[in-house]
Amino acid sequence: MRGIRAPERFPIERSHSIDQKSLQIQKLEHILADQIEPI
Repeated sequence: MRGIRAPERFPIERSHSIDQKSLQIQKLEHILADQIEPI
């Protein structure tokens, strides 16, 4: 298990930008779901 060193390989800035992108994707999914639902 000592091969796991994700925090060192991925800086905080990078993980933060990934979190921002995933939040944007979640928002888009909600918008798309709202558009598809009435059909």
